[in-house]
Amino acid sequence: MNQPMFIPVEPGSTSVGPKFFYLKHPFTSVIGENVDPELTERFTNWLYIRSDKVSRRRKYYFSKKDNQIKPWLDFGCEKIDKKDWFYDLAHPGQVINNTHIDVIMYYLRKRGKYGPNNNTRFTTTDCLFKTKIERIYDKFISSPPEQRYSVVKPEDDVGEYILGYRILANVAWDLVDYVLIPVNLVENFHWLLLVFDIKDRQLYVYDSMVRTNRHKTVETLVEKFSIIIPLYLSCTGFYGKRKDIDFKTTKAYIEKPVTDPLDIQWMVAEIPQQKEGSVDCGVFVAAFAEYVSLGDLAIPKEDLSDIDQHRRRYGALLWDYATKKQEDGSISESEVTGRLARRKGAPAKNERTRVQRKKK
Repeated sequence: MNQPMFIPVEPGSTSVGPKFFYLKHPFTSVIGENVDPELTERFTNWLYIRSDKVSRRRKYYFSKKDNQIKPWLDFGCEKIDKKDWFYDLAHPGQVINNTHIDVIMYYLRKRGKYGPNNNTRFTTTDCLFKTKIERIYDKFISSPPEQRYSVVKPEDDVGEYILGYRILANVAWDLVDYVLIPVNLVENFHWLLLVFDIKDRQLYVYDSMVRTNRHKTVETLVEKFSIIIPLYLSCTGFYGKRKDIDFKTTKAYIEKPVTDPLDIQWMVAEIPQQKEGSVDCGVFVAAFAEYVSLGDLAIPKEDLSDIDQHRRRYGALLWDYATKKQEDGSISESEVTGRLARRKGAPAKNERTRVQRKKK
């Protein structure tokens, strides 16, 4: 493995830190644009090399030896040492998992922070956010009515997401207009994307395969988000930081208590639907998120007519980015942790809420 290169942390300092990678993220091209065919060919050759040597009767696509990626590829929020991670992402008919979505959401957050194509103010969560919401909701709903609001505290995990902590390259929600939330319905083997439109106080639901027998489950889950998110916005002092929201003149907020549930809008006619029987819902969620991050809440059906092409694009872009980063011996600046991060001004975890309160 290439040895990391080191540079001074700041001018005149004798301290050293890791070299920062010159590319912030892999999404320098806009979704819908063709990926460099030479890149796609290199990725395809790397992914499928020697795969024909594996017996079709074997359970796994790669042999144990050929499946290893040495040294592993570092995506910041995930370290990948198995080739089948890319196979599941890029090959038609495969199921993508939380790690794929977390990596894509991480780099979309970085594109939102650093550009290009960042005219829309947005951030994303990771897949774990859903679990945090559900846990708080269960505590909230099971508490006596007079004690429910005491369950919600700014130092909770959900509060930390909103304040801009908890995940790499996060942005405080008071600085954005949209929050993109991936949701994995594990028991239903299905993915959704929720988009919180802050200005319109709306929660948009992007579902690439609407089914009657699943709708009640989805509806119940979405309602949990609509109830819990406003409570945390209130307790973290969110509205005091938003000069563009006036409770007397902003239409969605007029005569509405800040803790009221968010309005919910189901996006069905406005978005493409996956083919019946396919397992492409995760790829659709990634693509939906990328389109919304560009300001496109409605997505033309023809834009995702070839979902396998989008699979290959995600696989090729991520592989190319990670290998270049590895060859450069670098890390991303948002992946700095510990002592170096504190020298750069980041508060320790147990100080975050206290620091935030001082700023109010």
